Amino acid sequence: MKSKHNEVEAAEAAGEILKRLLQLFKRPVLPTGPVSHHTVLAAVAYLAASAWLLGEFVGFTSEHLLLSVDPEKFIRWRLWGSMLIVNAIGFVVVLYALAIGPLYLKHRHAHLQIVSHGLRAFALLNFPATLLCVLGANNTAVSGVPVPDSGAMWWVMGVLLLLFLFLIFRILILPIARYGCRAFSTRFAYFAGLVVTLAALTFNPVIANGYFSYVLDKENFCSAMISVRFHHEFTSDAYSRDCLVTRCVEGVGADSAAGFATECPALISRKP
Repeated sequence: MKSKHNEVEAAEAAGEILKRLLQLFKRPVLPTGPVSHHTVLAAVAYLAASAWLLGEFVGFTSEHLLLSVDPEKFIRWRLWGSMLIVNAIGFVVVLYALAIGPLYLKHRHAHLQIVSHGLRAFALLNFPATLLCVLGANNTAVSGVPVPDSGAMWWVMGVLLLLFLFLIFRILILPIARYGCRAFSTRFAYFAGLVVTLAALTFNPVIANGYFSYVLDKENFCSAMISVRFHHEFTSDAYSRDCLVTRCVEGVGADSAAGFATECPALISRKP
């Protein structure tokens, strides 16, 4: 009974998060008046809650997209969610540092609306970003590259990337530019909004230092990739699975069956 009650509460919480994400997409507007630090803390909690929901989102999309590999087995989701939170906070800090000076000279208050909105925007942007990551990992396991040269998956990732860029413009760049219009001319506000947002995205410390590479469990990913790309070799007893997985984790010979064959010579040619 208690477990069922917890499931109901979790479903209600997830529904509330999705409802707020939809509201943000429909009306991505920064508040007009000053906001308190409580609003910022609420945005941080909202960001953390959306990161928790990502695990359920990935499970749902993986099932319905019929992926060749299960991303839940080789992506460290707790670390991934933590990295997304740190990534959002890093972006907001840089954005605020770039924007606060000129805005404060015009209107002397903290302009915490920028911080609150940036955190909420990333709560929504994390969903298409995560889906792109999952699809890239699936493509890498199947073909060795994150984005295929052609085919249905190429179109899927292309459309998803365009949607991601559209969301960045709609819920991040445009609202910040409109907020700047209260202090500056429309032309300058839109130009400055674009520049400071792109600068904050570019200089984000988490992305710049490549910390996201740590979320991938290499051994489990290699095991999944080997199973997909070398299934026939296993069934014909041509290769040793342990050897292939070990070489893959080490980054040796992972491009083709021939590459693995070179690295595992003593385990080849069991074919009749």
